[in-house]
Amino acid sequence: KNGIESAFQTARLAAKAAFERGVDAGSLAAAYYRPARSLIIRDNLYGRALFRLNDVISSIGPLARSHISLARSSNHARASAQIRRILWSMFTGELSYRQIFGMAWDVRLQTALFLNTLRLLVDEAKHIINS
Repeated sequence: KNGIESAFQTARLAAKAAFERGVDAGSLAAAYYRPARSLIIRDNLYGRALFRLNDVISSIGPLARSHISLARSSNHARASAQIRRILWSMFTGELSYRQIFGMAWDVRLQTALFLNTLRLLVDEAKHIINS
């Protein structure tokens, strides 16, 4: 997913290294290769965590239903937009995984998700009791 963003970041690092340090092998190794490698490896750690979290949420029915209903909700516009932006960015490369990870752990979003999950569980329990 992260091809475009990675290409942009590595091109930026290459240009900076060339202008600030030069284009010889030693300069590029120090000013380009090491920072680029570190940037990509670190960001991909965040990406793996995000995709594992997505797999867990998707495999637990109540959590999946809560995320979907909140993403579709017109009553919680901020949380809805934030969930959609997180998912869009995860699959398109619009933002780094690190940025997405930070968005996902926003306190207001987590509070909205918790309350929405709780509401859905109470509604499901009422439905079972009334059946």
